[in-house]
Amino acid sequence: MKINLGIIFGGQSAEHEVSVMSTKSALDKLHHDKYNITLFFISKEGIWEIVEGPDEINKSLSKQAISAHVLDALYKQDVVFPILHGPHGEDGSIQGLFETLEIPYVGSKVLGSAVCMDKIISKKILNRAGIPTVDFFELYEAVTDDNMKALKSWIKGYPLFVKPSNMGSSVGISKVHNEDELLDGLKLALKYDRRVLIEVGVDAREIECAVLESDGILVSGVGEVIAGDDFYDYDAKYVDDGQEKMAVPAKNISDETVETIRAYAHKAFLEHGCNGLARIDFFVEKKSGNVILNEINTLPGMTQFSMYPCLFEQTGIDYGTLIDKMINNVLR
Repeated sequence: MKINLGIIFGGQSAEHEVSVMSTKSALDKLHHDKYNITLFFISKEGIWEIVEGPDEINKSLSKQAISAHVLDALYKQDVVFPILHGPHGEDGSIQGLFETLEIPYVGSKVLGSAVCMDKIISKKILNRAGIPTVDFFELYEAVTDDNMKALKSWIKGYPLFVKPSNMGSSVGISKVHNEDELLDGLKLALKYDRRVLIEVGVDAREIECAVLESDGILVSGVGEVIAGDDFYDYDAKYVDDGQEKMAVPAKNISDETVETIRAYAHKAFLEHGCNGLARIDFFVEKKSGNVILNEINTLPGMTQFSMYPCLFEQTGIDYGTLIDKMINNVLR
């Protein structure tokens, strides 16, 4: 008997288009003989619709956020897979909806989703767990004289990275080299979140690791992000040919470093209360070789260029089987 699988995509965040691309890749690789698939599209305005495919989105949307027709279809799913990124999808919001409706879903629960999405809270959890992070400063609400005075006293040099605390896919992130760029970066980040993270720049390789919950916790090998530009921004990930900017597996990295990364990934997954899947991003400093955990993504990109499915492909788990394992874990 086929499993009724609801795929939820689109969403209200700045990562709407990434979600659509991930959904196209998932539909291409899914084992369709195992599933009755219903596609639930969420517009940028937050309206839910049932659609035939990612390229056939209905433009004449209902005025109701979730109509009785959509809600009835949701209740008929054995499991739903939220292929959503960023706020309202990866931050515990939609997970809370599924919990309230008692609908099984792929991925972390409310708590794990929320704390991983919030970069500031996540770093505090990591520090308490003894997992290294870069030095950081947190700024709230607005660029005020008091905020800037405290920030300037913290700064020991440039470059710095300025990030919205709750956002992914490098949206709203700036690499800044002086005070003028810092102010511009703060203004950009504050467009996406009222809490901003400022991090010390490190001369490091960007190494990523994937985690899958399936009969225990599976941790992949490691891949490297090779950013041709100043840093691996949104265009490098999704507009350009992202596949050319990854090395899977990562080259010229010691077995000891790989095992340190994998151990930190496993521990961070548990410390944050994650479920199902996560991609965990690290820095390996070029001079010292020190491993630093950057961030945890509980619903990582699943496009054809994305690191998460590529990492598990290296372990012998193809994209379709990877999704099977995610869904079977929920049903189990």
